[in-house]
Amino acid sequence: MVHGTTGQRFEYADGESMTMAIIDAVATVRDADPLELSPLYGAISADALDTLVTRGDDLEVTFSYEGLRITVYSDGEIVVCDPT
Repeated sequence: MVHGTTGQRFEYADGESMTMAIIDAVATVRDADPLELSPLYGAISADALDTLVTRGDDLEVTFSYEGLRITVYSDGEIVVCDPT
């Protein structure tokens, strides 16, 4: 599903780690090695994020990470935006 948030869009697959999907998306946008990024737990609780987006509710979670705005939707879409 395409949401109203603009930015680069990514999908995560069932069974894929939400944390790794976000890190891979940010690394792609930053053209960086995922291992060079700061730990995601400094921006958001990965366990809480996984729980929220896998519950099946229609919701979105937005947070900042690596200077970018990340929006994760419960339908599997991740949108990465430059907040400027």
